[in-house]
Amino acid sequence: MNLLGAAIWADDRQGWQLVIAFAETIGSFLQLRGHWADREMLLSMAVEAAQAANDHRALAQAMGDLATTHWQQGRWEQAGQLYQEALTLSEQLGDQRTIGRLYANLGTLLMIKGIPYDS
Repeated sequence: MNLLGAAIWADDRQGWQLVIAFAETIGSFLQLRGHWADREMLLSMAVEAAQAANDHRALAQAMGDLATTHWQQGRWEQAGQLYQEALTLSEQLGDQRTIGRLYANLGTLLMIKGIPYDS
């Protein structure tokens, strides 16, 4: 996929904001098409790029999206851990929209696993 190649190119050149933008732009497309390995690779690059750029908002977003990718592949433990990390960061940022999305996803994940949220 050429767009994924462009994201890899940006990552190799430490174009952190480009990597983040690619993840935010084509991540949903990859999810809709079921390109899980490509989505996971792109979002993993976005997490690293956001850390390198010290972009906490992008980091919380990328971690939440990567958690969803793990969830969709049945890796529930990894998904839960990433959702928790992204939620903590989003709460520190006061990002209400992301907080709501993460609580909804985490709650659904716990329900599927049969675990009450307050446990």
